[in-house]
Amino acid sequence: MEKNHYLIYGDDEFRVGEKARALVDEYCPPADQTFGLEIIEARAVTESEAVAFLMNALEAIKTTSLLGGRKVVWLRDVNFWTASFNFSNAADETDSAPSTARQKLTFKQAEKAFFAALKAGWPEEHVMVISVPDLDGRLGLLKACKSVGTCVECKQPSTKTRASTESLQEGIQKMWAELGLQPASHQILPEFIERVGSDTRALWQESQKLDQYLGSERRKVEATDIQAVVCRFGETIAWDLSDYIGKRQPAEAIQTLRQLLFQGEAAIKLMVQLEGRFRELIVLRDCMRRGWLKLTGGGNYRKPQWAEGEPAMDEILSQLPRDPRKLHPFRAFKLAEQAEKYTLVDLMRAHQDLTALHEQMISESVDPHLLLEAWILKTVPRPAA
Repeated sequence: MEKNHYLIYGDDEFRVGEKARALVDEYCPPADQTFGLEIIEARAVTESEAVAFLMNALEAIKTTSLLGGRKVVWLRDVNFWTASFNFSNAADETDSAPSTARQKLTFKQAEKAFFAALKAGWPEEHVMVISVPDLDGRLGLLKACKSVGTCVECKQPSTKTRASTESLQEGIQKMWAELGLQPASHQILPEFIERVGSDTRALWQESQKLDQYLGSERRKVEATDIQAVVCRFGETIAWDLSDYIGKRQPAEAIQTLRQLLFQGEAAIKLMVQLEGRFRELIVLRDCMRRGWLKLTGGGNYRKPQWAEGEPAMDEILSQLPRDPRKLHPFRAFKLAEQAEKYTLVDLMRAHQDLTALHEQMISESVDPHLLLEAWILKTVPRPAA
C-alpha cells in the first residue's frame, strides 16, 4: 500500500510550512483545491479543541471529494504535539455544549484513535499532510508516522561550522534563484548572512525586499544594496557598532551606539563586545605585522591567506583560546580589513582604554553613554601610522 500521509516537522517553522505547502500543491494542484483540499488549522487551546481537530481530520480523510478523485487533508500548524504546549483549563463553548460521543473523548483517546487510523490507512487516492513546527518526538506521533508514512524534518540552519555556513549559503542561492537574483561577488552571501542571521523566514523576507529594491532592470546584489535595505536581526545589530569602529567611521558608530542604548541594550554588554573585538583585531594585526597573514586579491575579491610552514606561528596561535586560522574566511577577511586600518600600538592603546573605561563604569556613578561616545571619538579618528 502506498504511503499516503506525510509528517513535516522541525524547529524551522518557515521551512515546515513551505515544505507542507509544496506537498499539498503536488498532490492537489491549486486549480483543484476548491473541491479537493481541506485545511484544518490545528492550533488548540483546550483539550476539547484538540480532540475536535483530530476527529475532523479523520472524518475529512475518509470522506470522498465532492467531485471524486484525489483528496488532500492538511492538518496545519499543529501545536498540541509540541514540547512547550499545555492545555488550558479554561472552559470553552465546546465544553459547555450538550455532550456528544466526540466530546466525551479525552485527548489521549482521540490521539490513540488517530494513530490507529494512520496505521490502518485510508483510500489510496486520499493524502494527509500533517505539519508540526517544533514537534516533541517523545509524544508518539513521530513513531506512529515513521512506521507507515513519510517524515520530513526541517532543521533551523546553523552558522556554527564552515560546512553548515556553506549549506546555508546554498539555500540562500536557491531562494535568490527563485527571485532571479545573483550575488555580485563571493562576499555578498556571507555579508547577507552576517546581517540577517540564519532564520529562514527572515532570510526569505529580506531576499524579497532586495528583489523589490533592485527592480526588474538590475539583478545582481551588491554590498551597498544589502546595507541600504536589509535589516539587522537579533543581536546582529550590535555587530554594526564594532564594525563601524573597526572601519574607522565615528559618526556611524555613535549613531548606532545611541540606537542600541535607546533599544535597551546594556552599556556593559556593549563594552564587553568591543573588548572582544579589539582583542581579535590585535591578534590579526600582529599576525599581519609578522607576515603570517595577508589579504590577497583586490576590490570585492580580497581574501585572507595564512602562511604555511611557520613553526612559531603554529606554536603561538594554537595556544590562543580561539585560533584565528579557524575563523570562517569571510569573517577573517572582514576583521583583517579592519585591523589593517590601525597600527598595533593604536589597537593596544584602544583596548587598554576600554578596560579602564569598563572599570570606571562599574566603580563610579557616571553616564556610560557619554563615556562610550568619548572613547569612540578618542579612538576612531586616530590615523594609522
